[in-house]
Parts: sequence; C-alpha cells; structure tokens
Amino acid sequence: MKTEKKYLSETELNNINQKYRNKTSVICDDIMKLRNDNIQKLQPFIKVVYNKKKKKNINNHKDIKVSPDPYKFKQIPKDIKTIIINLMNNNNVGLTTLAYKCNINSHIIHRYLYNNVPIDNSVLHKILCFFNYDLETGKFIDNSYKNNNNDINLENTALKNMDIEPIDLKTLDINKI
Repeated sequence: MKTEKKYLSETELNNINQKYRNKTSVICDDIMKLRNDNIQKLQPFIKVVYNKKKKKNINNHKDIKVSPDPYKFKQIPKDIKTIIINLMNNNNVGLTTLAYKCNINSHIIHRYLYNNVPIDNSVLHKILCFFNYDLETGKFIDNSYKNNNNDINLENTALKNMDIEPIDLKTLDINKI
C-alpha cells in the first residue's frame, strides 16, 4: 500500500473506484475497439469449406487375393529345395529366367532356396509345373523343355504352336503396312 500512495493519493483511488464500480467487470475502451475493427478490415476473408461428401475411395482395399493350395493334403518332401536346384541345373535354367517364366519375383525364389524362408504352395506349384515335375510320383510328366543342345528356346516353340512366322526386318516394306 505504501507504493500506491506514492503515485496516487487516496482521493484519486476513491474517484477511480467510484467511476468503474457501477459498470461490470468488463472495461470498454473506444480506441481499442476502433483498432480491432481496422485490423479485421485489413485481414482477407478466409472461406471455410466443409466437405460433407463421402469419400468413396478411401480404405477400399477389400480385394483379398485367394490362391488355391494345390498341395493341401499332400506331403512335400524335405529335400524339395535340392530337387528344384537339380532341375535348374539339368535344364540349364537360371534363377532369373525361372522367375520370369513362372511370373514370380526372383527374390522370393532366392530367399526360399538359399535363406530358408518359407514359400507359398501355389508358388511352389508354379515352379514345379514349369519343369513338368510331378510331386507325388517324383517323375517328369512330359518334359518338352529339354533339348539335346542343352539350350532352351521357348520363343521358337511358342511361335510353332501359334503358327506365326517370324518377321524379317530387312525385307519388311513399311509402305505396305
């Protein structure tokens, strides 16, 4: 209280209290109102858009890939990895060509053969069908991929089956096309 008396006298304090006592606790200042109005006029209007439409494509990943299990009630031999490696060596097929012909990612086959990562039975069925290998009997069904030259030329066999002759680009006349 001593510090207040140095700046304001008691009569001045009483006058101030009487002046603001009748009004509520909110003090209205005209200069601050004008300043606030000017600030609001200077700010750009921001339009708020509420999107009430339902988004149809969000979390629409309900497509579940179901692949049949061809070896569901059959026993798969424990040495199937060595069988696949032997089939690859006997037919002169590399890992990438096997993956390309079977439409499988090469890292899946590589991790299965060399890193002991399990593989799906449908993928195993694709690999064995490529080599025409029957898992139950352990024999080849009809190995049309094996040639005497130890080369696999699937492109020529595919062209023979489709009865389409290969096109010679040197004799091809572009104007006739």
